[in-house]
Amino acid sequence: MRKKSLLVRHLLATTAIAAVVYASEPANAQTFNWTGPYIGVNLGYIGASQETTWGPPSFGLSPVKPSATSQGVVGGLTGGYNYQFPGSHFVLGAEADIDLASGAKSSFGGGGCNCGFNKTKISSLATLRARFGYAVEKALFFATVGGAAGDVKNQSSYFGNSTDPLETAKKSGWKFGWTAGGGAEYAVSEHCVLKIEALWVDLGKSHALNSPACGCTASFRNTAFITRVGAAWKF
Repeated sequence: MRKKSLLVRHLLATTAIAAVVYASEPANAQTFNWTGPYIGVNLGYIGASQETTWGPPSFGLSPVKPSATSQGVVGGLTGGYNYQFPGSHFVLGAEADIDLASGAKSSFGGGGCNCGFNKTKISSLATLRARFGYAVEKALFFATVGGAAGDVKNQSSYFGNSTDPLETAKKSGWKFGWTAGGGAEYAVSEHCVLKIEALWVDLGKSHALNSPACGCTASFRNTAFITRVGAAWKF
């Protein structure tokens, strides 16, 4: 909930900033047409969370759902296409990006005696999204939603010993889910566009067995909050 509230506050802040920029435009400023392809770069913050649940409950496992949140830097390439309806402020577009991410986090909690060890890391992230925007001169306010994929590593140890394969469950690889968010863009020239946006990413759940002898399963739920800035060249 805390990250979702951060997303809402970020979107409100970016909307206010873009409104101030627009208000400072000269009255005779030319209307900017957003139609066309673009390619650019982005850089920002990522907070990736892992929530772990051990089961089955009949084993007397702790009901606590510990989480580990990694914080780091995310950055990469962005490309897309916008179409502004003739004589209208409305803009429809599609955007894709692929980013590398840094940061890993460990925490203790859950599992046996509430002393389990948990670790999460996301190393790369890609999205493919639709964008729905409203253009006001050189400013564009947009909402976005689509699919997401991330290269995620999850690890949890029932009694906190991460080196013991009998009590440790691991899961790594690409996971798929959805993303939604929004932001604002401003065209500083005919071709150069600056952007600020925030995204909520949900990569769903995955399951891992710690050992056939123990038969305990760890369920991982992976989410991430991203806020970033970007610059693009519009063709």
